[in-house]
This record gives sequence, structure tokens and C-alpha cells, in this order.
Amino acid sequence: MDNIYSASALMHADDLTLVASGADIHACAAAMQPALSLITKWAAEHSPKINVGKSESALFYISLHTRSEEDMVDLLPGNGNLRIQSRPVRLLDTTVEQLLNFRTHASNAAKQTMLRRYQLKLVAQAGASHHTMRYFSIGYVHSVPLYCGDAIVPCLAPTYLHNMEVRYRDSCKTFFA
Repeated sequence: MDNIYSASALMHADDLTLVASGADIHACAAAMQPALSLITKWAAEHSPKINVGKSESALFYISLHTRSEEDMVDLLPGNGNLRIQSRPVRLLDTTVEQLLNFRTHASNAAKQTMLRRYQLKLVAQAGASHHTMRYFSIGYVHSVPLYCGDAIVPCLAPTYLHNMEVRYRDSCKTFFA
């Protein structure tokens, strides 16, 4: 993945995480699918295989009244289907409840997690306002630069993902371990 987002890095395929947000589950999926198409195209050109069985997709809800278990959407990475899940997910080895008092949850998790707690603090500080959005997804990108240590990029997307490169630059901070 040379020179994407003005940086060259060796990416571990199993550590790549995409983030999108929208007014409902269908808007999130619509924003996510073009990014998945780019990754699928890149994988076809550079030969890594996308293992849908080891991939996950999770939907986070801002408030209890927006939750709907009935409305499900599948994403299409590579040659498989990836169902957007509405169950608790694991983020940095911490189980995260999607019914969001997420700012409080991320703050508490940051206090309890010694390893990588800096990233959770960034997420907790970003917060999530129920006035500006109803749903959002959160993810981490873990890369190994050619020289020096790991780079962990926490991302919170509070608005639509109009342009992946612009959104990446506007909403992510980098921490070198």
C-alpha cells in the first residue's frame, strides 16, 4: 500500500479497520461499500486473500431508542458476505457495549487497560453527541512502518465518510509506541 494518505507502510491485512457513520444502518453500509471495493481491488492486484470468516463488522448506536435488531445489512468484501453485527464487540481486548454511553465506557476501559490506553483516551475525548448523529462505527488501523515501532491510528467518524482520504486526515491521530 504505497503512498496512501501521504505515508508508506507495511499493513497487516488482519489489522485494517474501516470506519463509517450515517443516519441508519443502510447509510453506514452505503458509505462502507466503496471503501471495501477499493480494498478488494488492491488485494486482487497484490495477492493477499481477504478472509471474511475472520473479519467483523459492528454497528454502534448512540442511544437506546435508535436500536433495531430487525434491520440487518451485509457488506461485500472480496467474494464473501460480512453481516453487520448488533452484539457486543471486542476492541483492543475490551468488550464494548454498543448502546452508547460510549464516552463513559471508553473512559472506564482506558483506566483499566494498561496496554494501548492512550488510544482509548483519544476516543473517549472525542465523545459522541446524540444531536449530531444517531449511529457511528469506530475502528483501529494498526500498521508497521519500515523503520521504528508500531503505528496505531484510532479513528472516530462523526459525519458521513464523503472522501476517505480527507476523513482519515481530519478525524485520526497517530501514536507511535
